[in-house]
Amino acid sequence: MISIKSLEECTLAEAAEAGNKGFEDYYVSIKMTPERLIHMLSSGNMSPEFSFVAFVEGKPAGMMLNGIQTINEVKTAWNGATAVNPAFRGISVGNELMKAAMQLLEKEKVHVATLECFRVNKKAIKMYEKFGYEVQEELMFLQHTESLAALLPLHSDIYKKYEISHCTPQDVSRLTFYQHSVPWKTQWANIRNGEALIVQDDTGLPAGYALYERVFDHNGNLRTIMLYQCVCVGEHQEEVIKLMLNRLYSPLDQDCKRMTFNMPSSNKTVKKLLMEANFHHAETSEGVPLSQYYMTKELY
Repeated sequence: MISIKSLEECTLAEAAEAGNKGFEDYYVSIKMTPERLIHMLSSGNMSPEFSFVAFVEGKPAGMMLNGIQTINEVKTAWNGATAVNPAFRGISVGNELMKAAMQLLEKEKVHVATLECFRVNKKAIKMYEKFGYEVQEELMFLQHTESLAALLPLHSDIYKKYEISHCTPQDVSRLTFYQHSVPWKTQWANIRNGEALIVQDDTGLPAGYALYERVFDHNGNLRTIMLYQCVCVGEHQEEVIKLMLNRLYSPLDQDCKRMTFNMPSSNKTVKKLLMEANFHHAETSEGVPLSQYYMTKELY
């Protein structure tokens, strides 16, 4: 018999066991420990109150981590992780977790529910569609691991037309063209160590923005630069985006991993420029394309 409990009712050890078993054959290696679980919850703005652990005959069999936020006056939920222990697959553990999630969405009067799912995970996609989720967008993970010097050339007069400045992610969120309907972890409030750029034209009007994060190793060396959003409006969009990419991925002559994270495939200009700069589609260590679908379910 399958029983579903709120994560608040379980021990961290029980939840971690369910997640560790459930993710042991996942596309991306996730070694779940109580400490890792705490980190996942906090870094993803998810809550034990909204998360679940499934049990079969008293044994942890699966888990689902959820978060709920109001984004641009829209109450939004995010399924940030769902995992089922292989020993208990095929007996509807995933379905029971989804039923619990649907009850949560109704109870909390959520307007839009969202999640991301690996494109190759056909069974999971089918299950989510069964519960009313629809694919909205393919998400790109592009990466480059060497120097970028001279790969993103700019026309010299571009600096005369536009001014670029560093700012806070909160500043970006106040722009009239800020993208609110994007995957959860690319929202400004959910980027743990987020940084931001705003470009203004020569009349002082905002023309574009970028949200990104720099990750350093224990010795303070730059390890990764992760781009979450890069948006431009008005004229000269390609040059403005080049300007932002050059700035946020600097220093260009330094070797480090430069990536996009859950970047919508509809952002064609960013994709074009990065592919021209020899970025490529990222893969897992097992060679699985690191590509996801952004799925949503509208409730009200």
